[in-house]
Amino acid sequence: MHSAASAWFRLPVTLAVILCVSCAAQNGAPAAGRSTDDLEAAINRVEASDPDRSTLAYRTNMPLAKLQLKKAELAAARRWGYYGESPAKTLDKGFAALDRLQAGTPYFAEKTVLDELAYVAENDGSVQPYYLHLPADYDPEKPWPLIVF
Repeated sequence: MHSAASAWFRLPVTLAVILCVSCAAQNGAPAAGRSTDDLEAAINRVEASDPDRSTLAYRTNMPLAKLQLKKAELAAARRWGYYGESPAKTLDKGFAALDRLQAGTPYFAEKTVLDELAYVAENDGSVQPYYLHLPADYDPEKPWPLIVF
């Protein structure tokens, strides 16, 4: 026979196990078995193919792919306390950037959304994020003010 005290002990333990499983499922394994190693290898293959680094497709997509790799590595290393996107979603964004690059399609920021973009710093080669918000009525043919904050 179990006492009331042991039942109260089992309840928090059971909840803790459920919480751990739930967090693991939320952060989850990358879709289709993809890993940070897979994204890094894909980036290295593209770089080894000597792509034209002057194209808009390269300059918009390669930094995004590298940024997503960096974010996925951080998420995987921190398991607890990482509140960004799931590693699977982050890796998917990295692979999508490489797919666009292979197709020769530049990435353009979406209107009405605070969009995360990236560039590679010339001084140390690190990938750096920045954010861009385009108003709904943005027209690249008309001059627009740049607001930096």
